[in-house]
Amino acid sequence: MDILKYQNTELSSTFKPLSISTHSGISAHFSKNADDFVVRELPLYAPSKEGEHMMIHAQKKGLSTKEMLSAFSAFTGAKMRDIGYAGLKDKEGLTSQYIT
Repeated sequence: MDILKYQNTELSSTFKPLSISTHSGISAHFSKNADDFVVRELPLYAPSKEGEHMMIHAQKKGLSTKEMLSAFSAFTGAKMRDIGYAGLKDKEGLTSQYIT
């Protein structure tokens, strides 16, 4: 197969870089709209339902993950460092995640 060199990147001959002069422009409008941004976290496995723990499926909007953890900490009395979560979720969008 032919390999083309383009800016230190190897490309297949079927995928040639486009030049701005070879096609017409694209008209698009992007805007920040939190109502359209939704994240739903899916757990990797079901809870064991054994031992001493709590699992909460939380849904939030307008709240950072750290702000949510602070609220859970204040409500439950658990230290923030002892609360488990899978990554930081967007503050502006509608997000759901599991907290343990």
